[in-house]
Amino acid sequence: LRFIRADTQCLPFVSESLDCVHFGAALHCVPDAGAALRSIHGCLKRGGRLYATTFLRPLPDVVFRFFTPEELRQLVEEAGFKNVEVDASGVYGVVRAERGS
Repeated sequence: LRFIRADTQCLPFVSESLDCVHFGAALHCVPDAGAALRSIHGCLKRGGRLYATTFLRPLPDVVFRFFTPEELRQLVEEAGFKNVEVDASGVYGVVRAERGS
């Protein structure tokens, strides 16, 4: 198991080379969450898993962009992920998704 810290919009991995990506409490921090999710999707092997956590609305969009659970689901699905689950607990969200074939 290796932990690597990298720019999610420009990941330093070969396409379809990762089994799993954990994107911890940061989706709200990136300038383009859709681009980050597409980049992650491209690095995952078919059937690879995404586990992401982030803060949700009703936190105000002052410095960061916060999402509703529905917006988060849509972003992940638009990036090409399947079997998307978004669990919300207060202002904290957990995403589980799979790269389809």
